[in-house]
Amino acid sequence: MSATRPFKASTPTEDVARLFIALSLDDAIRNQVSTCQEQLKPLLPGVRWVATDAMHLTLVFLGEQSRDHVPELAELVTASAENIPPFQWSLGPLGSFGRPRQPSVIWIGLREEPVALMDLQNRLQIAFQTSGYAIETRPFHPHITLGRARRSQRDKGRPRLDADSLTAAMRSVSVTSGGPSRIAHVHLIESRLSPAGAQYEVLHTAPLKGEV
Repeated sequence: MSATRPFKASTPTEDVARLFIALSLDDAIRNQVSTCQEQLKPLLPGVRWVATDAMHLTLVFLGEQSRDHVPELAELVTASAENIPPFQWSLGPLGSFGRPRQPSVIWIGLREEPVALMDLQNRLQIAFQTSGYAIETRPFHPHITLGRARRSQRDKGRPRLDADSLTAAMRSVSVTSGGPSRIAHVHLIESRLSPAGAQYEVLHTAPLKGEV
């Protein structure tokens, strides 16, 4: 096994990229998520909402890695995906992360967690760890982030998200699923942070079993 590459989570430099592995959303899923967001927005002014065209479902967060490691990371993604069959998913319940009285992230989960999805995430995590990458290892809970609580200095004076409002809003919104969406590829993505929000670039796409 190679020497451990440290996990970091700060602003990338020219020679370092902030990387993660994720699944993309098709138009049907994006439309369903957008509908859900539009129902929540007037109820939760204390939230900075994620643009639907920037949404994805993160499998593994790699943090800052040398750009020299991108080819190796791409190979690991391809090897992890090649024996995982394509699978389907549907949107499920709303939820949040953070302290019970101080939620920080609002998300939408999946109706069920496909076995192939969980297997793919596990294989990716093992592949990176055994290759010496010190990745983020929080328990995997598949979700799509809808928005984040306003807590930064630039949000000073704006409404804040409170737990009671969030609970009431999530109870009042119904998540309607237009049917399952098929997943056949997984992506290595670079995230570039800026005052206007994160910008994403797909560096590598790996097909699941039997796909091209």
